[in-house]
Amino acid sequence: MGIREELNQALQVDNLPSSWLLPRTMMRLDESAPASKRWQAVAGVAAVLLAGVVVGVIRFAHVGHRPVQPAVTSQAAVSLPSAQEGFLAYRFVSAQVGWVSAFRSDGRTVVAKTSDGGKHWEHLLEVDGLGPGTPALFLDASVAIIAGQQNGLGFTFPPAIWMTTDGGEHWDMRAAPPDSGSLMSVDFIDAEHGWLWMSEGFLYQTIDGGRHWTSVASSETSPALVGSEVKPELKFVSPTVGWIINSPSRNAGGALYGTRDGGRTWGLENRPAAGVGVPGSRIIMGLPTLFNEHVGMVLVTVTSSSSIACPSPAPSGMTTTCFQPFGTYVSVTGDGGQTWSPPRRIMVDGAVSFIDDRHWIARGANGISTSTDAGVSWSANRPLPQLPAGWGPSLLQMRDLRQGWISLKDWSGGRLALLAVGAAGSKGPFNLHIQGTPPKFALLETDDGGAHWTEVQLAGID
Repeated sequence: MGIREELNQALQVDNLPSSWLLPRTMMRLDESAPASKRWQAVAGVAAVLLAGVVVGVIRFAHVGHRPVQPAVTSQAAVSLPSAQEGFLAYRFVSAQVGWVSAFRSDGRTVVAKTSDGGKHWEHLLEVDGLGPGTPALFLDASVAIIAGQQNGLGFTFPPAIWMTTDGGEHWDMRAAPPDSGSLMSVDFIDAEHGWLWMSEGFLYQTIDGGRHWTSVASSETSPALVGSEVKPELKFVSPTVGWIINSPSRNAGGALYGTRDGGRTWGLENRPAAGVGVPGSRIIMGLPTLFNEHVGMVLVTVTSSSSIACPSPAPSGMTTTCFQPFGTYVSVTGDGGQTWSPPRRIMVDGAVSFIDDRHWIARGANGISTSTDAGVSWSANRPLPQLPAGWGPSLLQMRDLRQGWISLKDWSGGRLALLAVGAAGSKGPFNLHIQGTPPKFALLETDDGGAHWTEVQLAGID
C-alpha cells in the first residue's frame, strides 16, 4: 500500500469504490501535463493546495445494500497516543514483517521495517524532496522500492527509484530514462522486472532492477498510455501479463487495458463489465486481482453519470459532489484473464478486497464484513473503534479473515499547502514541505477479524 494510494483516497475522484460515503477532492499533485507546464517557481516558492478544505470532494450517495447478518453496534474508543504527522504508506508481508513509508511535514520521506509485528521499528532510509505522492512497493521481507522525483520538483532531474534487496540494509538509487517526463505509475513484480509509465507517454521496462530501461510502448501507438486528467494505474502479475486503468476524463469512469507481451501491445478489456451498464450510468473498472497465474477477479462499479443531491452537508470549507451508485459487480477468470465470467452483483456495503477466490473483505464507512463463499453471504458488520474527532479509516490490509491492519488519518487541521522552495527563477532542485497543520496518521491491528482493534506503536520509524 502506497502513500500515493492514501493520497489518492483523500485527494482524487479516480477509481471510486462501492456504495459507502467516501470524500475525495478533485485536486491532484501529479497531473499528466508536460512537466514544464506544471510548476513555476515565483520568487523562489511554488505552492499547491494539498487537502480538501478549499477544494471540492466527491461522494457516492448511500444506497440500501446491507450485509445479510445483523451488525454489531459499537466498539470501545481509542485515543491514538502513537499518532504521528504526515502521510503513511504501509504493507505487512507476513504476520511479523511489515514496512512503512511516511512523508513528513519537513519534506523527508522515511522508510522503516518491523520484524516483530509492529512492536519495534528500524529506521532504514531517508530521502528528501520526494513529496507525499511517492509510490512505495513492499514486495517481501527483502525487496522494497520507493519511486519519485529527484530533488523535489526539479525537472532537470529525472525521476528515480530507490531499491533494497536485502531487507533495507543497503539501498541503490537508479534513475529513470532522461527526458522521459515525470512519473505517472510504477510497478515491480520482483527485484528484477519492473515498468515505468512516464508523462511523455512512454512505457519503460527493466529486467535488471532498474539499471537499464527499454522503451516498449508509447501513447502514439497505444491508447492505453494516453495521458488524461485521471490518475492512471499500472499492474503486472508476471513478466508478460499486466493491466492498465486509464480514462479520457473523470466522468468517463476507468477503462481496463491488458497486455500479454510485457507491455509492448495493449488491448481494451471490457468483458468483465459486459451488460452491467444502464442508460445514464458510468462504469468504473478496477485492476484485476490474481491469486496465481490463472485464478483472479476484477471489480466493476456502476454509478450515475451525473451528480445528485448529497445526503449530508459537506464539511466546513468544502464543496461536495455526489453520484448515485447502481451496483458493484465481480467477474472471475480461471485462465489468467483470457476469458472472464459474466459479472455478478455483490450485495454488500463497502470497498471490496480479496484474500483469495472465496474469502473476501468489505470495508465500509464504519466497519468491515467478511465472506467465506465468494460474496454470496456476508458476516455481521464489525465496527471500527470509536475514533477521536476528525479521524477516519483509510487503508485496510487483511492477511486472512482474522489478522489485519487499518491505517487512520486526521484531516481536521485546516488548509494545507505543499511548498516547493528554491532559488528565484530556478528549475530546481526544490525542497518540498507541508505548510499549515499537517495531517496525522495512525495504524491499528486486529487478530480476530475486526472484533477488536489495538494501536500499532510507530515510535522509531524516524
